[in-house]
Amino acid sequence: MGAMIHEDRFGIFTFTLNVASCPANSTNDQNFTVMGLNVGDFISVAAIGLIANIGIIYSTCIVKDTLRIRWINPTASPINPGNTDMIAHWFRAERILPASAG
Repeated sequence: MGAMIHEDRFGIFTFTLNVASCPANSTNDQNFTVMGLNVGDFISVAAIGLIANIGIIYSTCIVKDTLRIRWINPTASPINPGNTDMIAHWFRAERILPASAG
C-alpha cells in the first residue's frame, strides 16, 4: 500500500458545558479541560441548541488539553446560560506551509 505522508488528523466530539455568566455589552473568556487538544489545533465550537442573546467569538487551545471559548453578550443585561450542549470539530495539520508557499 505504500507510505502515507502529510497525514492530517481531525475529529468531532460533543460535550456539556456550564457556561459562566457573561456581563452586559462585553465578552467573557472561559477555559475548559478537553483531553487530547494541542496548541495549534484548529477548533470550531457551536451550541447544539439555541443560546438566546449570547454568541461565540472564537475557540482555541491555549495550552495542552485546555479549550478557551470567548463568548459575547451584545445585550444590556447579563446572561447566564447555564448547562449547554455543545459540538466541536478539531483539525490538526501534520505540516503547515509558510505563507509564501504557492
